Amino acid sequence: PVSHPQTFARRDRAFALLIVLLGSAVFANHLENPLQFDSVAHVLDNPRLQHPGEILSLGFWAREFMDRSLMQISLSANVAWGGFDPAGFHLFNLCFHLLNAFLAYRVLRGIGRRLGREGEVPPGACRLAALIFLLHPIQTESVVYVMGRSEVLSATFYLAGFLLFQSALEGRGRGPAWIRAGIFPLGILACLALGFSVKPTVATLPFLLVLYYLMGLGPGSPALEFLRRWRWVLGGGVLAAAAALTVQLVMDETFLTFYSGAQKEVARSLYLTTQPGVVMLYYANKLVLPFNLTVDPGFGWVTSPASPVFLAGTALAGLWFFLAVRSADRRLNLFCFAWYFVVLSPSSSIVPLHDAAAEHRVYLAGLGLLFPCARLLHSAAPRPVPKTALAVFVLVLLSLLTVQRNRVWHSEVSLWQDAYRKSPGKVRPLVNLARGLTVAGREGEAAALYEASLRLNPNLFASNYNLAELYLRRGDADRALMFFSRAANIDPQVPEAHGKLGEIYLSRREWDQADTHLKRAVELNPRYAVAMRNLGVLHYFYRNDRRAGLTYFARTLELDPAQPGAEKIRQLLAWGETPPANPPPP
Repeated sequence: PVSHPQTFARRDRAFALLIVLLGSAVFANHLENPLQFDSVAHVLDNPRLQHPGEILSLGFWAREFMDRSLMQISLSANVAWGGFDPAGFHLFNLCFHLLNAFLAYRVLRGIGRRLGREGEVPPGACRLAALIFLLHPIQTESVVYVMGRSEVLSATFYLAGFLLFQSALEGRGRGPAWIRAGIFPLGILACLALGFSVKPTVATLPFLLVLYYLMGLGPGSPALEFLRRWRWVLGGGVLAAAAALTVQLVMDETFLTFYSGAQKEVARSLYLTTQPGVVMLYYANKLVLPFNLTVDPGFGWVTSPASPVFLAGTALAGLWFFLAVRSADRRLNLFCFAWYFVVLSPSSSIVPLHDAAAEHRVYLAGLGLLFPCARLLHSAAPRPVPKTALAVFVLVLLSLLTVQRNRVWHSEVSLWQDAYRKSPGKVRPLVNLARGLTVAGREGEAAALYEASLRLNPNLFASNYNLAELYLRRGDADRALMFFSRAANIDPQVPEAHGKLGEIYLSRREWDQADTHLKRAVELNPRYAVAMRNLGVLHYFYRNDRRAGLTYFARTLELDPAQPGAEKIRQLLAWGETPPANPPPP
């Protein structure tokens, strides 16, 4: 392959500026969007982020390495610098997305030089691929959704590590060769470690680096000769390892599921038979035709390899491989094929996840399909003017679709209305839309949606619990009691369900039931201040056990000194077991 040093040439600097301007313009309308989906739980409701200084340390990164420590550090940095203002979180994601687009361009240039048929892919095709990567609406979920940062930030280290490897192969860099020989491996290892602490899927990078190296070797190279000489030994080792892995996967459903936890809900075999359809019929389809995108794809589970969905997905993957093998640029197209499937493999193979499909998973993997598509577009028009016009048309169309998609994330209601319209058979859009409507004050509509979700699945804890809260606020204690009871039966380990039941039974003067549920609530959560206060009321005023009541009152004040009725509780504590009169409950 042709090898030559690359520098920040004038065109590259201009292209970097273009990326910043275009990306900022297209994604500008999302900066004021509120935190959505589980970003609320991971950011706003995360007690750790109340003290970000405790997380911003090298010790925390090392200690919590297997629990995505750098992801948590990045969120803490946002809180430390700008509080919980959504704009700061969105700006962080956007900046790294802009950086990724430029890194992708540099990586694609290197891939073209090493694997291209003529030793080079036209720079215009690489720029077009990077701009499509930047502006494609399927990237919205990774950029706009705050917790999509795991895809964006891990992709930065993935691309940086790949670019360092390319630089090492091409002999780029300044200083003596022995220094470069140490710096490049250390840099790649650092990218692997940092990326893994954002998202473990970065573990696939070494495989791609080895494949990239081998595919770029010329005939007669020592490495290829070694592989040819030892092919039977190496092949046997690979087959033995594959057989051992297969046996372990079949025998142990929890094997290699250490970071997903979904094996309790989704069998590995079910997940595996679903993924060919997801990868080729959903992801690849949305990359080529980016319409009807949704935060919650309604891709159903595939139960059998004989399913038309499984067969169609497998056939399309086989067709792509066949076309890559038969193409004039075989090595380049085969590597793009490998990039797509290798980067997707952690989320689309043997590790079951809760959802069959999620658009953010294809953030970096999609580059393996977008690059061949960009090369086709670039070569479709032979002359510069129509070539430029075609590229501009595609980029403008993608930009408009992305701006439109950003608007969908403007509120929880708009996001889940869109998801419900596109996946009407799924329960989660119903539940989340109902929650959004509740926050917006549209409780009647919310109750109707919760009821609809329970008709689809009566064993949903969230729908039963939230519907009970709506009825309790309306003053319908009987229906609230019914739905809180169902929620407590579905998940007996949630203290709030028992706390609400205890509160209702207390108001109905059913002391034994109230005592049972309130004690269960504080047993599950010893810091449950409201349940402690209600236990104090129950024992002090209604069970003739003022000593126990005062103990509960003291504990609830310790947990929440500013709670409603705090002054009355302090007065009761001051009086002790012999108040001057019969005081009312706080």
